[in-house]
Amino acid sequence: MNYYYSPSTNAFYPLSLRPGYERSDNWPADAIQVTEEEFSMYGRRVPPHGMRRGSDDEGRPVWVPIPPPELADIAARKLASIESSRKAAESEGVEISGIRYAGDPGNRQAIREALENAQDKGIDTFKRWKDSDDQFHLDHPVADVWAALRAIAERRSELIDREGELAKQIDDALEAEDREALEAIEWSEG
Repeated sequence: MNYYYSPSTNAFYPLSLRPGYERSDNWPADAIQVTEEEFSMYGRRVPPHGMRRGSDDEGRPVWVPIPPPELADIAARKLASIESSRKAAESEGVEISGIRYAGDPGNRQAIREALENAQDKGIDTFKRWKDSDDQFHLDHPVADVWAALRAIAERRSELIDREGELAKQIDDALEAEDREALEAIEWSEG
């Protein structure tokens, strides 16, 4: 079967389908006939690692290096990864008196509601408290829950501060067009 290759679309076209392409005005003006070997190599095979199909100066198919990602794309990916890592670290929460309190938004809200209820009722001990590991605790002090909420808030502030530091490093590396520095930025808590 005869094939044509278009450098502008970076695609192969079987000669047998040319009439249909031409009727719909979609046959590429730069299409050139290729050998069976070229079609087999560049139309049927998986490119070597780090390469993709492209064209040479004469418009023939060849393997060309995949260009490195744009700095803005790397920065966006890094920011998203750092935010995700911060949220995961935040969700781990804190431990007070051997009991874990998760720091995710839903648990923070549940803790606030429980504390408001305790305050409204004037109680200083929860009869039963279910922790973030699904364990029940009898006669759990309200003061421990307040301490947990404060510790979660403090930890969250520290994590957000760290996220902000890393975002600044990303902005600085992006502004300096420093690919190596940008790629080296990773989440850590300190």
